[in-house]
Amino acid sequence: KFFSGKRQGQTGIVKSIIFNVGNYRLHLHHWIACSGALAFLSLFNFPAVFAHFSCGILGGLIFQGIFCYQDWYKIITKCSS
Repeated sequence: KFFSGKRQGQTGIVKSIIFNVGNYRLHLHHWIACSGALAFLSLFNFPAVFAHFSCGILGGLIFQGIFCYQDWYKIITKCSS
């Protein structure tokens, strides 16, 4: 949690990507972005060395995002009034 806040909900060095859509907030967690990038790499054949390195890094980021954060599953939440 080097770039994030010390505690859940606290802003860190890198701010969270959150979109307000009507009465809801859409939080683009880093593990979701990495999952999309990994899917992209899987669909299109990249050179083997780059693909292996990228899959390792992205897989680690996905694991870290799900394992280290208690709110990893909160993607769409209702805005507080």
